[in-house]
Amino acid sequence: MTISGKKITLKEINQQNSAFWKTQQTLMEKRLSNDIVLDMAVQTINSNREVNLHIKLQMPFEVALDIADHNFEKIKKSISKKGGEGNKADALQKHILELVQLNPKITSSQLLDQLASQKGSGLIEDIDEDTILFLNQNDRLKNASVYGLKDRLSRAKKKLNSR
Repeated sequence: MTISGKKITLKEINQQNSAFWKTQQTLMEKRLSNDIVLDMAVQTINSNREVNLHIKLQMPFEVALDIADHNFEKIKKSISKKGGEGNKADALQKHILELVQLNPKITSSQLLDQLASQKGSGLIEDIDEDTILFLNQNDRLKNASVYGLKDRLSRAKKKLNSR
């Protein structure tokens, strides 16, 4: 037998066929072991049936599994890319960063004193022994723990040193 100008024996064709189906079997087992991929494939097959497609037009299960696996990998990659994105700093954290830029050696007690002196000046609404009440970027009242001030200060210093 000649394929694309190359002589191929039936034995070679059978070997290629066997290798192909062995690979397909491994892929099928991998895809079936992933519950999410299996769920997506079954959902695709069920939607084919729900719209009353003729049996000849319905997607084979193997193809549905392949598409579901491909989509699952794309979703995983997309989620992984977003994994490194941190939350944006709130108004208090930005203000602490500004204070640290002015005085990089500021302590948490000095920071608390400075924040207390700014009470009622726009950002800081109130400070008691446990809580700092401040206006966030969207002019909503938000509270932060006084005990967490040392962590906010540490993050600000770390950010300043990383620049």
